[in-house]
Amino acid sequence: MAAEGRAPRSPMDIPALRSRVMAGARMRSGDVSSNAGGRFGLTVFLVALCQLADLITFNFAVEMYGPSGELGPLGLVYRAGGFWAVAVVKLGLIAIVMAVLARYPWRSQATRRRMALIVGAVGAIGALTNATAFSLLR
Repeated sequence: MAAEGRAPRSPMDIPALRSRVMAGARMRSGDVSSNAGGRFGLTVFLVALCQLADLITFNFAVEMYGPSGELGPLGLVYRAGGFWAVAVVKLGLIAIVMAVLARYPWRSQATRRRMALIVGAVGAIGALTNATAFSLLR
């Protein structure tokens, strides 16, 4: 009868073990988030680098071929305000995208990284098309 009243205890029912398990879980999750944050920091750097490469190649394209050298909407911004207007618009858009990527409550770190890489790919493709225009139009 005494054996029936006592149910087997799980490891989480022991107070000292519970505190060690919870502390270990916090430490492990902290390690994972700091590692993911480091990888995301590298992704943010890559996005900024690609977008700045697009801005620099845009500047060269506009110097060589005029505002019509840019096929996208930045040509219109250049006509309205010059290179610095384009730089302000491009850097402002990059800042907005980075703020959304950093502050939006993503369910997965991988989703956030994929979205950032898409933004980086847009900049890389823009820089590549500008560089291709240099070689084809010479």
